[in-house]
Amino acid sequence: MERTWDEFVKQAHSMLNGEAAKKGYNEAGPDARNPLYEFVEWVNGGPAHGVGEGIYKLVRYSKKRNPEDLAKLAAWAFLMWRHHK
Repeated sequence: MERTWDEFVKQAHSMLNGEAAKKGYNEAGPDARNPLYEFVEWVNGGPAHGVGEGIYKLVRYSKKRNPEDLAKLAAWAFLMWRHHK
């Protein structure tokens, strides 16, 4: 696999579009409303869950060196960016 910006974005998009949809987080794609993210954000009073997930992905990447964790980190960063108030 070539390490390009387009490949990285493709992988992050796959996390938001494919994996999230399979898990029932967001059935209409990454740009649609995400009721689960909104609910968790409401319960936590902010993006604490997304921040925690991002930190977890970085820690796991530093230990296991699985580049998939970086795509997952990007997906969480997008969700926090998209829902920023």
